[in-house]
Amino acid sequence: MNGEYTCVAFVSDRVLCGEAAALQRPVPLCDEHKVVVALSIVPELLKSTLRGIRAQREDGTQPLSRAEAHMVDSAPLAPWPETEKHPRLVYFLANGGRVKIGHTNCLPARIRVLSLREDAALLLLQGGPRLERALHTKFAKLRIADSEWFELAPEIVRFVGHKTHGKPPLRPTPPADDASMSVRRSRPRRREPRVEAEIQQVFELIRIHGYEQADLRFVQDELNLKQTTAWDRLVEGRKRWDEAALGLDQPTDETR
Repeated sequence: MNGEYTCVAFVSDRVLCGEAAALQRPVPLCDEHKVVVALSIVPELLKSTLRGIRAQREDGTQPLSRAEAHMVDSAPLAPWPETEKHPRLVYFLANGGRVKIGHTNCLPARIRVLSLREDAALLLLQGGPRLERALHTKFAKLRIADSEWFELAPEIVRFVGHKTHGKPPLRPTPPADDASMSVRRSRPRRREPRVEAEIQQVFELIRIHGYEQADLRFVQDELNLKQTTAWDRLVEGRKRWDEAALGLDQPTDETR
């Protein structure tokens, strides 16, 4: 090594080592102090990595690459589409105790294919297949078979809450001069609790407890309690959902 570089490790108060540096960058260190620094840093780094792996195992998520994690964390909310066709977005559509995470450039058609209502939408994010795959990886332990359906578990509730702060996606207000929509809105509509109750409960739990401070066990108990009731209401309609979960609905590329 170049003799002009000397070890800058302290051997006592205000006294530098001064031995020839075996390592120049990022900090000049002699052979002995290279080992000393490694012994002081590497074990703590490994412990931190191990804690992260265990935390991910416990909260039902999987580790992502740095690029994937950044993409998921920075994914902005997508506005509710005002037209049938729109830029691709990633959706979280809930039904009972499950949520479908997919992407589409035609959300209204996708909702119709799944026989859902608009209020089934928990979250809409700007993104496409790459973001969808990253989210599937993140929540892999909650995945139902090899489908796009996942358990509506507290981990997903917290993620949705973190992105939306407990506010469901805003739907555009129909034009005031649209007579047909005015007539439709004026008609009394039978409330269908099959989806609405679950969605409202999710956001109510987030509102009350906060997505950061929420007691996950309490949220899980509440969702499981509601889920049992939902299954009782949806016995006759389960075949359609099972087909969707297994991918038997075979959506087109436009509505996927």
